[in-house]
Amino acid sequence: MDTQKHPRIQMDENKQGRLGFLTPEEEATLVVFKHELAQEGFYDPATHDDHMLLRFLRARKFQVPLSKKMWIDCEKWKQDFGVHT
Repeated sequence: MDTQKHPRIQMDENKQGRLGFLTPEEEATLVVFKHELAQEGFYDPATHDDHMLLRFLRARKFQVPLSKKMWIDCEKWKQDFGVHT
């Protein structure tokens, strides 16, 4: 189906994996991701919101080990270079 003629289809596809549009499996994966990051000291709910966490999960197709590695590498890079967000 041509998404140019049907913009709603394209809009719906853009919502996949985003807050308010998560499948039950994606919701569960987000909870696991937060828990594992918190256990290793790389998650602070005061500074890390679900939108940010979901960016990493979507980038790695909701695979927690790959998303976690990407997140931790990013956080370490921020520490190494004094980046404060």
